[in-house]
Amino acid sequence: MAHSVPTSRTPSGCALTSRTSSSGSFTPNVSGSISRWRSVEIGYCLREEQQGKGIMAAAVRTLCDLAFGEMGMRRVEIRCGTGNLPSNRIPQRLGFLRSHVELQGEQLSDGEWIDLNVYVLER
Repeated sequence: MAHSVPTSRTPSGCALTSRTSSSGSFTPNVSGSISRWRSVEIGYCLREEQQGKGIMAAAVRTLCDLAFGEMGMRRVEIRCGTGNLPSNRIPQRLGFLRSHVELQGEQLSDGEWIDLNVYVLER
């Protein structure tokens, strides 16, 4: 079983990517960007066949612990498409509060613009 977790931290951002099987069947991708206001934004995606197993919730929980602990962040934000219910469930389950809806906040690869729910967790 292959296991890799490359990480990168720069003044403008950080990324965590994980692959735990040589077949690539489990490849959660979590990324974030750090602002000078001690805030970090987390984004994530997970293959459909791996969804609903708590994998991404555990990864996001771990990143929040890292952000608030070692990194000294004061705020974590997550943006999810308003129609993407599985992605929205993660911050809801982890105690994030929905701050607002960002209208036309993301353009998809097909050119469509979608609205985003913005979730916030503060310490």
